[in-house]
Amino acid sequence: MLQVRNYIDQTHGIQVNFSENHSCSYYSAYEYIIKEDKEAVHSPNHLDLQDPPQTQRAIAGKRTKAIERRNGRSKTVRKVKRLSVYGVTKLIKAIINK
Repeated sequence: MLQVRNYIDQTHGIQVNFSENHSCSYYSAYEYIIKEDKEAVHSPNHLDLQDPPQTQRAIAGKRTKAIERRNGRSKTVRKVKRLSVYGVTKLIKAIINK
């Protein structure tokens, strides 16, 4: 990443930053930009993004879990086996026939 950052800076005079702390979404990028530029110009039909969309939390959670898996800190949750409709039917018939 450092090589890319230096190349863009030296070739085009543009300073860029890379971060793994941001989820990959429009809202995240928008939030970063308005933090730096308090007078950002918006198009007339631009969405009001004062509060994060509900999907933002889901994206952030998914990203956190992916990072934990990559770093070997994932907590695997075992799913509880549930009876199928057929299994429940067999169980009820076995109880009735006793």
